[in-house]
Amino acid sequence: DTAFSLYARLAVAWLLFVPGSYLAITTFGGGPIACRAALSVLDVIEEEDLLTLVKERGAWFRERLDGVAAAHPEVISGTRGRGFMLGLEMRIPGSAFVNELRGRGLLTIPAGGEIVRFLPPLNVSCDDLGKAVEIVQSAAEEWNLKAD
Repeated sequence: DTAFSLYARLAVAWLLFVPGSYLAITTFGGGPIACRAALSVLDVIEEEDLLTLVKERGAWFRERLDGVAAAHPEVISGTRGRGFMLGLEMRIPGSAFVNELRGRGLLTIPAGGEIVRFLPPLNVSCDDLGKAVEIVQSAAEEWNLKAD
């Protein structure tokens, strides 16, 4: 019953499965405990309306990152993405900026080329997003000073 319910929710994903692509198979991946956990996660996403929160806070976060990019065009050329899956398009080595942010307590990852990717949790607070923006701002300011 639990497995059927989970698979019913994910039917579209199975319809889009391309034969020949890699499908990860695990010992417990389809068991009742894993299915119950997955259903519980989906329930929380629905009950707490996390997707609406992601749209609203993602837009708020991107606006502020756009502001940092506009203030520091020598370092950041722009932003891309949607929701919380956002990236900074860098004019400097992205991996070096990722390291700078990590040193300041903000975890990001490089994402191909000169992109710095953000992937915050779905329930991140505006305070935490604001702190992230402050860290990016201060790192970009310091990078500008180093370049001068």
